[in-house]
Amino acid sequence: MRLPRSLLGQIIAANIVTLIGAALLVPLGSTVLLQRIAAHYQRFALEAQADGIADELGDSAAGVMPNGLGSAYANPFGGHFFAVLDDRGGVLIDGHEPKAILTHAGRTTRQAFFRDGDSYTLVSRANIHGRWLRIVTTHDMRSPGAITDDVVRDFVSVFLLILAPILILLMLCSMLLAHRTTAAIRAEASVADTIGPEMPARRVRADRLPSEVAPLAAAMNGALDRLENSVRSRNEFVGNVAHELRTPLATIKLGLDEVPDADLRHRLTRLVDRAGHVVAQLFELATLEQLDGALNEVFDLGEAAQTAVDGALPAIIARGDSVAFDACATPVRVWGRRELAVRAIANLIDNAVRHTPVETAITVAVGRGGSVTVADDGPGMASADIGHATERYWRKDHSRSDRAGLGLAIVKRVMSAMGGSLTIANRPEGGALITLKFPVGDHVRATKRDYATLHRHPGLDPGSSFFS
Repeated sequence: MRLPRSLLGQIIAANIVTLIGAALLVPLGSTVLLQRIAAHYQRFALEAQADGIADELGDSAAGVMPNGLGSAYANPFGGHFFAVLDDRGGVLIDGHEPKAILTHAGRTTRQAFFRDGDSYTLVSRANIHGRWLRIVTTHDMRSPGAITDDVVRDFVSVFLLILAPILILLMLCSMLLAHRTTAAIRAEASVADTIGPEMPARRVRADRLPSEVAPLAAAMNGALDRLENSVRSRNEFVGNVAHELRTPLATIKLGLDEVPDADLRHRLTRLVDRAGHVVAQLFELATLEQLDGALNEVFDLGEAAQTAVDGALPAIIARGDSVAFDACATPVRVWGRRELAVRAIANLIDNAVRHTPVETAITVAVGRGGSVTVADDGPGMASADIGHATERYWRKDHSRSDRAGLGLAIVKRVMSAMGGSLTIANRPEGGALITLKFPVGDHVRATKRDYATLHRHPGLDPGSSFFS
C-alpha cells in the first residue's frame, strides 16, 4: 500500500489503521485478560472447596465417609460438583460429578486444573488417615447460579460501546490537530508564494510553524536574505556604473561640436545618443529594482498621460511622426505613483517611435476603467516575439547597439510595483497595441493598505534624476 504524499493524508491513514487495529486487538486482549482473571478466581474457589472437603474427610473416622458431605458441597443450581476418588481412580463419593470429568480425573496422577467447555475442574490429592485420595471439584458456568462468564461477556459488550467512541474521538482529535498544523504550513506557503520583485522583503514566520518544519523555513529565509542582498548589490553596482557614465558621455557629446567633419560629427553624435539611451535605461532599471513603498498616491491618469505625450512631442515631430491623444472628459482617479505612471507611458511612446518607420501615426488613449493604450500603425510585432518583449535584455535585432532590451521590461516593473498590468497585442488593422491597467475605484481602497509596510526600503525621491 502506497502512502499519500500529503502529511495530513498520512496522518489520517495512520489513524484509520490504528483505529482498526485497536478495535480488533483491544477487545480481544481485554477478553483474554478477563478470562484469565476469571480462571484464577475459579481455581482459587475450587481449591478452597477441595480444602474444605479434605478437612471434612480428615475429621471423620478412618474409613467412614461423613454423612451430608454431598449435600454440603454439591449444588447443581450453582454449578458446583465434586467427587472423591481413591488412588486407583475408584469413586468413593460422587457429588453429581459428570462422568467425563471423572474419567479424565481418574487418569490424572497429580494435581491439575483444566477447563472443559464451560466447566472449570480442579483435581487435588490429599492424604487422609494415611491414604491418598483424589478430590475433584468442578464449577459448571452454564448453571443458573454461575455468573462469572455473564459478567465477563457483559463487561466486554459495555467496554466495546465505550471503546468505540473513544477511539473515534481520538482519531478526530488527531485529524483536527494535523489539519491545524498543516493549515499553518499552508498559510506560510501562501506568504512565501507572494515573495518576488514587488515584495522582496517578505519572509516566512518560522515561529508559527511546527518545530520539525521551522528549520526549513529559517533556512529558506536565510537564503532569501542572501539573494536579496546579492540582487541589491548588483543593482547598486549597475546604477553606479550607469550614473558614472553619464558625465563622460555628456562631455563627449559637447566635444563633438569641435569635430570639423560634419558627416563624422553626425555619426558620432548618433552613437553617443544611442549609448546615452542604453545607459539611461540601465540606470532606470537599477533604480526601479530598489523601488519600495510610498506607492499609495491617487492621481488623475488623464493628466499623467497628457504630461507623457507633451514630453515626447518634440521627438515625435522631429522624426516626422504624428500623435493623437484621446482622454476622458472627467478625471480618471487611479492609485500608484504619478511620476512612475508618466515614465511608463513615455517609455511606451518612445518604444513606438523607435520601432516603427517614419511618419507613423501614434495614438494614446485613456479609458474610464483606469487603462492607457498606446497604439501605432506600424508593422506590429510577430506573434513569437510578443511573449519575449518584456524580458530583460531581449532584442529581436541583436545587431542594433542602441537597444538594451529594457524598455518594456522597465514598464512591466513599474506596473507590477503599482499593482497594475501590462498587455501587448497587435491591432487587427495592423500595428502594435500596448495597454497599461492601473488600480482604480474600490480596488484602490482594497489594495492600498499601507503598501509601504510590505517593503523594506524607502520609495524613490520624486526629485531624483530618474524623473528628469
